[in-house]
Amino acid sequence: MKKTFKIILVIIFFVIIICILYFNFYRKYIFAVNLNWNLNLPFEDKAVYVESLPPSFLGDGPRYAILKYASKSKIKKLNSIPWISNKNIVIEDEVSKILSKLEIDDKYMIPFNQEYLYYHCIDKDDKRNHIYMFYFINEGLIYVVEEFW
Repeated sequence: MKKTFKIILVIIFFVIIICILYFNFYRKYIFAVNLNWNLNLPFEDKAVYVESLPPSFLGDGPRYAILKYASKSKIKKLNSIPWISNKNIVIEDEVSKILSKLEIDDKYMIPFNQEYLYYHCIDKDDKRNHIYMFYFINEGLIYVVEEFW
């Protein structure tokens, strides 16, 4: 009887540890971004804003997030992304069209009137899938826009 009780306690302990790890690491928004786009971004310090349409059966649709990075080591790791420094009106228009599908308060819109670095990637398996990231260095913010079909 005591042995069975100890086994149950050990199992409960491991389940609790797994839940804690899951909720501390894998629930972070950037985990899904890294997984979907084969990136190696550091976990965000804070998700300022996250919005998406209710996913369809296949999980498609637009996703939008504003991620805050304050840690110097995380910011340094962000420099490994091949950011592009020139403003791109075509990219801004594409992103604006995607964001128009979501109901986003104006205060959470991407401030395209400010200086930013951007990254754009197209899914090699489905050319309709895109990720756009806009990095505002002074604020430590990354705006992530994804569209899946």
